[in-house]
Amino acid sequence: MPRMKFLLIAVILLLPLFAFGQAQVPTEPLGDVARRHRAAKKTRPTRVITTDDVSQKKSDDVAVSTGSVSQQEPAIQNRDTRSGDAASELEKQTKAYRKQVADQIARVNELERELAVAQREVAVQATSYYMDAGGRLRDPKAWTERREALDKQVAEKQQQVNEARQKLDDLRDEARKMGIAASALE
Repeated sequence: MPRMKFLLIAVILLLPLFAFGQAQVPTEPLGDVARRHRAAKKTRPTRVITTDDVSQKKSDDVAVSTGSVSQQEPAIQNRDTRSGDAASELEKQTKAYRKQVADQIARVNELERELAVAQREVAVQATSYYMDAGGRLRDPKAWTERREALDKQVAEKQQQVNEARQKLDDLRDEARKMGIAASALE
């Protein structure tokens, strides 16, 4: 009788394994399924605008018929001199903003170093507290004042860093609004 129960339990437990082994394997290769899916997806390609497209558009704007060829040439020359002046003015502004951004980045880096030093001082004080637990007990007022002074210093440095970063972001935003590329500032 116990053998019969064991045999019945073994058959019941092994039956799903045999059934799983008999499952149908798909006959279509996975690569064909992927190709069919890609073909069904068919997205519209995006248009990439290049400098050639922009320069072609500008030349189309300039070549608008105003009469004879001799009338078009002075207009083109005037436009070139104006764009040259504007380009040199933009270049001057770019150099000025680049210098301001570089100075501000240096200021942010300096303030971040000062903040890191202040945070290390807090860590050193905490370490000394744990190494000499009696230090705080011997003079709790001095320890507490020193800790508060360090915490205040860290908070002030953090505020200065945040203000410097905000000023840097404002400079970059102002330059962007003037038409200066972000890559030109770095």
